[in-house]
Amino acid sequence: MRRLLTPAHLLPLVLLAAFLFGFALSPLAPPAGAQSGQKAAATAPAADGVGNITKPSYPATKKIEHVDKYHGVDVADPYRWLEDENSADTAAWVEAENRVTFSYLEKIPFRAQIAARLEKLYNYPKYSAPSRRGEYFIFSKNDGLQNQNVLYIQKGLKGTPEVLLDPNKLSADGTSRLGVFATTVITFFLAEMGDKTQLATVALAARYSDLAAVVAGTTCGMLIADVPAVFVGDKLARKVSMKLVHGIAAGIFALLGALTLFNVGKLF
Repeated sequence: MRRLLTPAHLLPLVLLAAFLFGFALSPLAPPAGAQSGQKAAATAPAADGVGNITKPSYPATKKIEHVDKYHGVDVADPYRWLEDENSADTAAWVEAENRVTFSYLEKIPFRAQIAARLEKLYNYPKYSAPSRRGEYFIFSKNDGLQNQNVLYIQKGLKGTPEVLLDPNKLSADGTSRLGVFATTVITFFLAEMGDKTQLATVALAARYSDLAAVVAGTTCGMLIADVPAVFVGDKLARKVSMKLVHGIAAGIFALLGALTLFNVGKLF
């Protein structure tokens, strides 16, 4: 026999459905502990001083009328003047921006702790991969906090490293550096100083009155002799021992010295 549902039976079901529907629509209230945690988190910056830092007031940056055309489209570039890093206006703008930046950073109470920690982590000797040229190894090393790496040369695996170039000594603060061209010029000058090239230049200048022609001639002759040697020497240095090269060079110089001593040039 089928049992009929009366209103008395339906009433609990309706109340349960209404409760579930209302619970689903109402937002969940966070626990009391969570509310106090959020309040503490919101006020935490003020406790250590960071929250008291006001919003920086940046200096006004001037705009200029400058337009570039790319593929037929005009593109405005009002800040093009900032690309001239050597101009007085750019230097003044950088100085003004730095004042704003550091006035903000200096108010952070834990900034010194971060700097000390980073310095401690970074302060350790660092070496580059060595480059071998004959029996010599060339590598760079930084003791830890040097502004620039120091270039070393070492004879053999058990030799004592010697300083080849220390760019930190080029200026008092150790931040000056040499480009490829300046480094090559200085190295070449030191290598050639007092060599037969200078002796020949002095002798020719003493004999001929046209100094400009003598300098130009000796320079061109040196370039003709040295430029091919740079490319050939790079390939030979990987196959020929530097000891053998030094021996051959010493023999050639000894032969030239003997020929000069006996004045062999008069025979020609």
